[in-house]
Amino acid sequence: MGFNLENQEDGALNFEADRREILDCTILYLKGRFDPLLSDPLLTSMRNSFEHSQWPPREDPRLKDWGVTEVNFIAAHYKGRLASMERFDLREALHEWSRLKKELHSAAFFGLSYKKFWEHVSRHFDTPHGYPNVILLTRITSLLLPDSSICEVGFSAYNRVHTAQMANLKTSTVCSVLSIKALGPKTISDFNPSNIYEMWMGIITPDANCLIKCPRRRNIAAMIRKMMQAAQVVHDKTGALPAPGP
Repeated sequence: MGFNLENQEDGALNFEADRREILDCTILYLKGRFDPLLSDPLLTSMRNSFEHSQWPPREDPRLKDWGVTEVNFIAAHYKGRLASMERFDLREALHEWSRLKKELHSAAFFGLSYKKFWEHVSRHFDTPHGYPNVILLTRITSLLLPDSSICEVGFSAYNRVHTAQMANLKTSTVCSVLSIKALGPKTISDFNPSNIYEMWMGIITPDANCLIKCPRRRNIAAMIRKMMQAAQVVHDKTGALPAPGP
């Protein structure tokens, strides 16, 4: 904010100074964000074992013990925490790990990326005579998200709803809008408001003349009826049955 990013003739000196400051700040930001991740013992163990591009050559004697300590650490970390680990056999996993490194080192797909390599192994070698215990660990670790990109996507979506023009929205309202956006129907043809209408009519209390006393609830009930009519119009045009309510 406030940095001059355009190398204009009248601002060349400021541009160079600003560029250096921006780069320094960016490096500090990246170090603060990723250094703790890169030094995390679990991620370090993953890198020093399952990252096949780091394995020594097949003829190298270091390959025999490569990643054994790390596989033990990963297995101990998840043992007792996940239900899928109940069928995990550490002794068998270490035996599979020893075979896997030698047998797959010269495979045609060994040059694939980390994700694609283990996806291929998981798809073709998850058999009793393959490497089922090692594959179980790699499947668990592949679900880790070692960055904050998912959170940032959520923040961006929040900012698109809670704008300066709608600054008075309550947090609970914004959460409801985001929940509808993420989990709700994509089009009106996929939405069946009858369930919501019935739930709403069960909450409100008409008076003796069957009139709803609360004007706000009366207006909302009328709005839901219009939504039901719109859904019926879509159904009549498309012939599709309305989907169950969310």
